[in-house]
Amino acid sequence: DRLYVFGGGERGAEPVRDRQLHVFDTATLTWSQPDVHGDPPSPRQGHVVAAVGTKLFIHGGLAGDIFYNDLFCIDINDLKWVKISATGDVPGGRAAHSSAVFKDHLYIFGGINPDGALDTTYKYHIEKQQWTLLQFDSPLPPGRLDHSMCVIPWRASAGSEKEDSNTEAVTCEDKTGKGATVSVSDTAASPQKSQKEKAGAEDTVMHLLLIFGGMNTQGEIHRDCIVSLIE
Repeated sequence: DRLYVFGGGERGAEPVRDRQLHVFDTATLTWSQPDVHGDPPSPRQGHVVAAVGTKLFIHGGLAGDIFYNDLFCIDINDLKWVKISATGDVPGGRAAHSSAVFKDHLYIFGGINPDGALDTTYKYHIEKQQWTLLQFDSPLPPGRLDHSMCVIPWRASAGSEKEDSNTEAVTCEDKTGKGATVSVSDTAASPQKSQKEKAGAEDTVMHLLLIFGGMNTQGEIHRDCIVSLIE
């Protein structure tokens, strides 16, 4: 029942100088600025904020020509900022990227750095505090920024006699070599089709990382939708 806001842009690439956490109460329709502890992130814009339980994670962003790759966490119970010293394939500085959370992992994709738009995907293990660069067996999508990303459940029918004609195999693996492939259809199974499935067959619910839209550094708008199976 609360909305948390930190940082943001003021003019051009410059962020607001405010390092305060702002909280909007949806029940009373009021804003507040609670007293926090610890050292908050430096002023920035284009960062991502992801909620995991009672914790808020802030990654990246930029201020002027400085791109940040740091990761911060604040627990809304004690309101204490903590800068996390992560290990593994720590992503470089970036802004205008996207984030999503599934189980014990935080995912980020794309964004922009001094070299241009990015096409890489990372996952962060929240308990182990470790980053992993995801590797794909298919060509990477065009680099992009200012896109959206979310995790959606996908019900795969186990008893279908044949696959829908509009399917696409998507495979994702990390550096450990573990991977999985899912056939993704753009047409949902109808109730009639489900009734024709073999008796006793059970549907399997998988989860897909879905990325939509964005743009490149030349102003080209992307209208594609990218999906990847996550564990």
